[in-house]
Amino acid sequence: MKATLLRPVCATALGFMSLLWMGAANAAHPLSVAGTWAATANQTLGSLVIVQPASAAVCKPISGTIFGSSIEGFYCPVTGRIVFARRTGAGIPFQLYEAHVSRDAAVDRIGGSFLIWNATGGGFANEGVDFNFSATK
Repeated sequence: MKATLLRPVCATALGFMSLLWMGAANAAHPLSVAGTWAATANQTLGSLVIVQPASAAVCKPISGTIFGSSIEGFYCPVTGRIVFARRTGAGIPFQLYEAHVSRDAAVDRIGGSFLIWNATGGGFANEGVDFNFSATK
């Protein structure tokens, strides 16, 4: 009697574990974020273009442009964390973006926030407000 009840329970448990494993596989982070992304930052729409050269580092250096301004930062494929600074024409950072990258079966997504950095070292009007940021590819 026990063996008869144990089989359905084991089959159900194995089925549930396989569904969890499949969900984790779909949530993997892409190895590269290089390419052109459709970006939205505080209601501003435009392009995020990322260049990711080959690197042996755990967190890969990135560069490129967002909304026509140059960026420089890093991307960690193991955790999905991406951080970059948007620079003015003089090379001074004025926005700092921090987000996470995820991949589903069809679309890569970035979601996070950015803050404005001004000459006195604070956020916009020094109130420290973070703004929304997202992108898809």
